[in-house]
Amino acid sequence: MTTELTEKCFEKFKPEVFVNHYGSTEVYTFSICDYLDKKPACAGKAGFHQQLRLVTPDPLGNVGPNDLVPTGEPGEIIVNIDSLEAFKGYWKRPDANKKSHSLWVVFHR
Repeated sequence: MTTELTEKCFEKFKPEVFVNHYGSTEVYTFSICDYLDKKPACAGKAGFHQQLRLVTPDPLGNVGPNDLVPTGEPGEIIVNIDSLEAFKGYWKRPDANKKSHSLWVVFHR
């Protein structure tokens, strides 16, 4: 959620609890932020047993897990797909992996 949308939600709804939650479909992965009143637009921290990184946005998918963005800069969330909950459809399939990069980038550790 953008900062502007988060601030409007606080203003209009005045929630006691307001949580921003990020998740994906191919891998059971998530982040959670329950302090949006202090840090609007934040996707939060990785959930329990989650390995997320914020990398330089690249619609062509030419970034890797070590292309981290500096603190405070916007980036693209990537996830380590080496988990029991992971959809293995991109494993050793560069064609499927390349096609998925228009939505998000995955990496295998």
